[in-house]
Amino acid sequence: MTISGARPHILLLPGNMCDGRLWNGADRAIIRTIDSFGLTSTTVDFEQDGSISLMARRALNVNEGPIIPIGFSMGGIVALEMYRQAPERILALGLVDTTAYPDTRGDERLRQQADIRAGYLERVVLEELKPNYLAKCH
Repeated sequence: MTISGARPHILLLPGNMCDGRLWNGADRAIIRTIDSFGLTSTTVDFEQDGSISLMARRALNVNEGPIIPIGFSMGGIVALEMYRQAPERILALGLVDTTAYPDTRGDERLRQQADIRAGYLERVVLEELKPNYLAKCH
């Protein structure tokens, strides 16, 4: 799987409020699988970017060649935006628990990230995330 003979670079795109540790679960199975194919991977840090478009641009600038982005949640939205910006560089997409709808939560996401960095993780999880991601019975 190559474009002009270049091996693809795997980009691991974390979700909102996630970092590279996301990809270490299950005994690093995802990383070990990528390595077993002789491919390289990089986790992209989006902490300093204020929009999905900027996140996609940052990810596209990780390397010059062909890319296979694997995105979780918000990272999947970024992967789709990468395809929109540079379809000729994207060999495949890995989309995990995400949506193909346009992002409407940019400002909210940035505020949540700032709140968590300021020490308010429990409040954000209980008051904002739990009601939106879990059924009332949970």
